[in-house]
Amino acid sequence: MKAAFVHLPKTAGCSIRAALQTDALWYCKHARLEQSRKSYSAKHSGWDALFKFIFVRNPWDRWREFYMQHSNVNGAPAGFSQFVRSQRRQPGWDFDAFDFVGQFEYLDRDMQTVAETIGEPVLVVPHLHPMTVQRDADWRAYYDDDTRDAVANLGAWEIGRFGYRFDDCATQRAA
Repeated sequence: MKAAFVHLPKTAGCSIRAALQTDALWYCKHARLEQSRKSYSAKHSGWDALFKFIFVRNPWDRWREFYMQHSNVNGAPAGFSQFVRSQRRQPGWDFDAFDFVGQFEYLDRDMQTVAETIGEPVLVVPHLHPMTVQRDADWRAYYDDDTRDAVANLGAWEIGRFGYRFDDCATQRAA
């Protein structure tokens, strides 16, 4: 094994895994880093030597898409406020503990960085699970002031690190 990939929901994780079809990758779907370490260490040694990476996404875009996936609603923001308010800060996403944090909005570029780092070729990142809403949709329609602030709290690390803004909407597209 050369790398451990921790899949944060709604960040193209299945596509990333498919792009790196290799025995060199330890894949951890929706698991926290500590859970991933324990799972890996139960079967292998050398966790500390692995290149650990994760991908993030504009939090307001990600939470809207997360809601769409779980609500089976096609377009209307009905129930979105309740969904966001029901979420808690997800402990254990210690982003600073990763060797690399890629961005969904720059998926192809950042996947090339991962591939080069672990010595694996990546030709194309497939699009396995298309989004339920249009990429250029204005997610602001889903938010009121309270839900905007709640998601800002949930995504504080990503916002601070990458400068995501609520008004970005469709200005940043997946590469």
